[in-house]
Amino acid sequence: MQFVRVALNESAISLWRSLEAADRCIGRNFLIEENVSDQRIADFEAILPRSSDVVMVSEKYFSMTVQGRERGHVPSTFNAKKNYLAIIPMTAIDPAIKFVRLERIDRILRYTAFGFEEIGTALARGDWKKLSGLAESFQNYRKL
Repeated sequence: MQFVRVALNESAISLWRSLEAADRCIGRNFLIEENVSDQRIADFEAILPRSSDVVMVSEKYFSMTVQGRERGHVPSTFNAKKNYLAIIPMTAIDPAIKFVRLERIDRILRYTAFGFEEIGTALARGDWKKLSGLAESFQNYRKL
């Protein structure tokens, strides 16, 4: 993703270069994301217009527009006008294929024995049992 505000790009690059695995993952996620419309980038940057900390802006953006503050809030990620580049049409998905997209794994990792290093190791080794355990922990997230 390419931000208009240079400071946010620099913040993402700084995270990507960090020695901490969690920071590297977060920074890389910002840098490799391609399916973001200009409108979504503008909305993201408008959340905290004076901040140069991409993580702080992201947290605020998530809590206000994705998670929302009221019951029944429609997440901004489901807004077709803002996310047309990221939303796959139903006709393009084979109904026999199952996939899982885990949002905000950084939040659930606070409550589990998993860490970014362990996830990276499990991915490298093909340890699907361990990775399945992480995915299953999302079922209990609301209870934590």
